[in-house]
Amino acid sequence: MRRKKQVTLLIIPGDSGRSIRKKVSYSTIYTVITVATLLFATFAFMAINYSRIYYKALRAEILERRNLKLEEQWRKITRIEKDLALLKRTDKKIRNMLGVERSPSPLELGSPGITPLPEQLETPFGGAILVKAQDESSESTTILLEEIPTLWPARGWLTRPFSSDHSGVDIAAPTGTPIVATTSGIVTRSGWDDIYGQIIEIQSDRGFVTVYGHNSRLLVKEGERVKRGAVIAFVGSTGLSSAPHLHYETHLNGKPVDPMRYLVH
Repeated sequence: MRRKKQVTLLIIPGDSGRSIRKKVSYSTIYTVITVATLLFATFAFMAINYSRIYYKALRAEILERRNLKLEEQWRKITRIEKDLALLKRTDKKIRNMLGVERSPSPLELGSPGITPLPEQLETPFGGAILVKAQDESSESTTILLEEIPTLWPARGWLTRPFSSDHSGVDIAAPTGTPIVATTSGIVTRSGWDDIYGQIIEIQSDRGFVTVYGHNSRLLVKEGERVKRGAVIAFVGSTGLSSAPHLHYETHLNGKPVDPMRYLVH
């Protein structure tokens, strides 16, 4: 019978104690080396995979952050586009009110000496805006829009328009929704009306009178001067009303006119 090849291991203690001899076969050594190699390879494989996974996760996080930034930039661009569209509508409505024709801008025709765009404008729920318009003879007119009712008086839904038998518009909104003054002026009425319940009337210096009816609570008194955009009352259902809403009227030179002619959409 063939004898297995062996290797003798000699272990000598450091304290000069008795040495130890150990015989190990080649097959055992091969087995140990194989197992150690497999363990090392497994560890290396796991380390490489972990590095790849970590890199992918890090890259995904970076991409997610970039996407969030792009989404935020897109939202800003969308808001800017909406504001620009609102400015165009405001400019058109104001020019229609003034009977001023709009001249093409330099960007549209590439020609000099064209009427400039309005100097200051705002969104429907902002403060005063100053607009400079220019007629064909280049005579500029500065108009203080604080006294022109272009603001929406409340956030809600238009449920009934102006007509020959309805001297205003109805805006449905939940009870307690803030109502703002659409024009600066003097409060000429603040109290109870048998039809419109809690009512407010505001007189501007340019001949406009705005009326706010069916309010749940009034915040201003007669004789008080209010600024355009200031909260003056809250939506309610007082007077002859079946549901919470704001009855809003616009009068010009003593006659009721359609508020939608002035409200900026």
